[in-house]
Amino acid sequence: MQDKEQLQVRLKDAFRGFDTPAGKMRVKMLRYDAASEGSGIFFHRSRSLGNIAIAMKIRT
Repeated sequence: MQDKEQLQVRLKDAFRGFDTPAGKMRVKMLRYDAASEGSGIFFHRSRSLGNIAIAMKIRT
């Protein structure tokens, strides 16, 4: 999450033009949202099961 803004800038820059097997592509980013690692699992499980809790150990 600390690099959220930097990632957005780098993605926009990369989307301006890149080569694919089908030719050169340009993509315009209309929406950008970044979430912390593990949040996708949390949201999926909470929608499926209702209220849940997830604990993650942070390496120090």
